[in-house]
Amino acid sequence: MSGQNSRSPAIPLYKIVLVGDTGVGKTSIFLRYERNYFSRHRTSSFGVDKCTKEISVDDQLCKLNIWDTAGLERTGSLTSHYYHLAQSIIFVYSVESLASLTALHHWIQDAEQYAPNAKKFLAGNKNDLDKDDWEVYEGILQRFMDNKEFALKFDISALSGDGVCEMFKSISRHLLQRNVKPSLPATDGFSVPDLSQEDSLDLRKSMTSESGSGCSC
Repeated sequence: MSGQNSRSPAIPLYKIVLVGDTGVGKTSIFLRYERNYFSRHRTSSFGVDKCTKEISVDDQLCKLNIWDTAGLERTGSLTSHYYHLAQSIIFVYSVESLASLTALHHWIQDAEQYAPNAKKFLAGNKNDLDKDDWEVYEGILQRFMDNKEFALKFDISALSGDGVCEMFKSISRHLLQRNVKPSLPATDGFSVPDLSQEDSLDLRKSMTSESGSGCSC
């Protein structure tokens, strides 16, 4: 009978933040993963947005608290609050823009200042584009990655969804396998602690999903 009173095992909660220059597709990645949504005609977003998703990796559950700058980087006002308690930072560039890759030097400096222990991941978005339109090739990418300590790198497309779910699953596996300390463990399978006193700006209430209710990871 005692088993009926036992609580479910705590599910670790990992905070993941997306950073990178405006236009690289951070919000599109966020929305593709959160609700399997993409729109070519979506207006530029502004504010901080976040969502929490539960994911199963190798029969182990964890929760991902994913943060998107949603255009706030344009103001230069990202602070330590955005990075607070983050275990992972995804540095996003566009494969069609060498400048967006070079600009990540600035974001890496911020991350090392505000979240020095966070794992770094590199994501090249828009891999659906014709290769002739790419400005970031493997040789350039490897030189950029030298001495940057990226745990993993990914080629993804928020437009097609290619690689997006796989990226978040691989990041989750990396954190779980290395016993990275979570932000806070959820007390049960349902509750999610608030990692911030700052309210997110919900820019998605009026959106209608084109493809479903989220990645079926």
